[in-house]
Amino acid sequence: MSLHSNKFLFVVIFIGIYAFVSCKKEDAPRPLQSGTYFYSKVGDIGSVRMFTKLGEVKDQNLINTYKVKYAKQLNADSLGGSSSDSLLVMDESNVKIGNKLYAVTKIDNYYQFRSIDTVRYAGQMSQVTYNIMKYKPYYSNTPFVTSSGFSNLITTFYYNYVAVTADGLALPMINYVDVYSNGPNGSYSYTAIGGLNNVFDDKFPVDILKYDTLIVQTYNLHVKR
Repeated sequence: MSLHSNKFLFVVIFIGIYAFVSCKKEDAPRPLQSGTYFYSKVGDIGSVRMFTKLGEVKDQNLINTYKVKYAKQLNADSLGGSSSDSLLVMDESNVKIGNKLYAVTKIDNYYQFRSIDTVRYAGQMSQVTYNIMKYKPYYSNTPFVTSSGFSNLITTFYYNYVAVTADGLALPMINYVDVYSNGPNGSYSYTAIGGLNNVFDDKFPVDILKYDTLIVQTYNLHVKR
């Protein structure tokens, strides 16, 4: 190989390494600034999206029907916090929300705040809820006997996710309505409504929506110092 070819190869390798490092730097979140943050506003509200076992629904008329029916649940503006709600960032490793301490971990362009201690509650973590979250929570189930049969005692952590903005922090939020219908003529049905502080994973496996229609809207909850 000629000297000219060696120089060219070196340049290509250097550019490749530089591009790789640059991408890595872009993936890193901005530094987390210490201080006390208070609720500021709701923003960056996404469009209402709809999913079934066949994939994402593109029929806007059908989406609008559900949007009107569940307008209250999907209204991000009504789900904002209070100016008295606060979180205390002590440094890039420790956060305090209320009287609970959280450990801080960088994940992609976000910071994960995970409670130091686990929490336990009786119930069942929805398969749909678990799968639409990009960042999966740790949890374990312990079955126990109740007067009506069996239930589960779930052990998990409190999780929060934030991105650093120019004037504070943004918490990615997911509003969802899960309409379940099964049996003859939909004789057995229920509607699950909730909100999650997580990033919506629109590549979730839609085959979990065997009898479900899922309506989702994302937004950011902004807090500032």
